[in-house]
Amino acid sequence: MEQILGIQPRGAGFSEVDIRPDLMDLQWAQGGEPTPRGMLKVDIRNENGYKTAIDLPPGTVARVSMPVSASDKAISVNGTKEPGESTENGKRAIVVLKTVGHFELQSH
Repeated sequence: MEQILGIQPRGAGFSEVDIRPDLMDLQWAQGGEPTPRGMLKVDIRNENGYKTAIDLPPGTVARVSMPVSASDKAISVNGTKEPGESTENGKRAIVVLKTVGHFELQSH
């Protein structure tokens, strides 16, 4: 869960998590992490850029780190382009998910 899906708890009872998917040489990966708040699911696909689906349980805040191109640090969240916080020398951007639900993310 930690290496491919990148799920790492940051707060007690998974109140906060980091999600840093890294497919390495895989085309896709999916899985879930049972938490006291419910199942946290991650589905990652490498199809013309990273596409990641996340099901976030209630009461959990997720910092999601996605690979991005050097020219555009934005990540689409449910179809809306959001500026990400640049990290790892501009190779990734972080967006924060704060509500329960299903999220579709795509890096640009």
